[in-house]
Amino acid sequence: MNLIVIALYGLSVVIFWGTIAVASLLFLRVVLTWLNGNPFGRIPYHLTRITEPLVRPVRSQIGGGHLRYDLIPLVMGVLILVTGLFIASMLGQLGSIITAIGRNIAAGATASGAMIGELIRLLGLLYVVAIFLRFFMPFFGVGYR
Repeated sequence: MNLIVIALYGLSVVIFWGTIAVASLLFLRVVLTWLNGNPFGRIPYHLTRITEPLVRPVRSQIGGGHLRYDLIPLVMGVLILVTGLFIASMLGQLGSIITAIGRNIAAGATASGAMIGELIRLLGLLYVVAIFLRFFMPFFGVGYR
């Protein structure tokens, strides 16, 4: 069980820093666009080439003529940042819940109030994840049915 908790915390850290890196690239793209630099320069060109697969699917859904063309990477950066930090937080909380449940089992307190509290925390976490998935699945082409 200890290995599972370490893996969850490690995955949480990787997702946290990966989210920060990808969102930073998108924010840098927006800043370079606003500075009116040469779009065919080395850095802006490659930055656009790297981040465009993240921005392209959102253009038709969010953009649609209502949002400025250069703000879509900013919106996508915020979405990626919020989503990634939420996932990293949920994995960290799941690790702490599993640790607490393991401690209660090791102490022989399987029917205690602390164990019931941890199980309620676990159910609450699963409920929040279900709401999160319900909200974000249509962005990936999965309907409600």
